[in-house]
Amino acid sequence: LLYGAARGLETGAALRYVTRPGRNAGRGISSGDLFIHALYAICPESASWPELSVRADVQFPTGLDSKGTDLHLTALATRSFDAFRLHANFRFTHLGATGPTERSERYEGVGGIDFLTSRQGLTDTLLLADVVVRTNPIVGGRGCAGREADQIHMTDS
Repeated sequence: LLYGAARGLETGAALRYVTRPGRNAGRGISSGDLFIHALYAICPESASWPELSVRADVQFPTGLDSKGTDLHLTALATRSFDAFRLHANFRFTHLGATGPTERSERYEGVGGIDFLTSRQGLTDTLLLADVVVRTNPIVGGRGCAGREADQIHMTDS
């Protein structure tokens, strides 16, 4: 569920549904968890600035075997060029319930590029490549880095 509450502000809510709750409960994934979010556009993209937005997500432990309320705060930036876009995200996460060896505060940074694959100007297929750096979920563990690549194809519903 998404709702445009005001100019530049999007709010939303979702419930997670898991088909095998017994298998996923040990990993903290549970059916029935309630997610709410707010996304706010700070400034639109211009010739001299990228688009800047912030997003806040709260995950309430309303599901089976869920514990702790989680908070995610994300800063987003996107800059468009003729044939491609650059994007960067930085996320802070505070987990409400962690084990003794788990880190309750986590950080993640993503930088990447995406571009349309169609030469006819169609906007239904996008290729994307990212570099991701994040803190290790284990206390005292080394940070993690990786690459991601994906193709996103939008279909009519």
